[in-house]
Amino acid sequence: MNTCASPAPVGWIARLVDAAAGLPFRIRNRVDCIVTCARGHRTAQLDFRTLADWRHALQALGFNVQSMPRSQGAPFSNVSLVASVATVKPAA
Repeated sequence: MNTCASPAPVGWIARLVDAAAGLPFRIRNRVDCIVTCARGHRTAQLDFRTLADWRHALQALGFNVQSMPRSQGAPFSNVSLVASVATVKPAA
């Protein structure tokens, strides 16, 4: 009986806010600031990227990138990115 499993794919999943989303981005950013302050933490200056910038940066590193909207029914611009290592086919 073979008990070896195939290796798990390598990659990561991240939730991010699309900086190009206009008002939904600004709302999400403000909510994060309010929640952080309410918890007694200082807010840090954050840099945001657009979804297109994230895709380009990850693809330049060799990842396959898929995005899925996560804000159905909410006034935010949340997006999930799924980045996986591009498979390399062996030379024949």
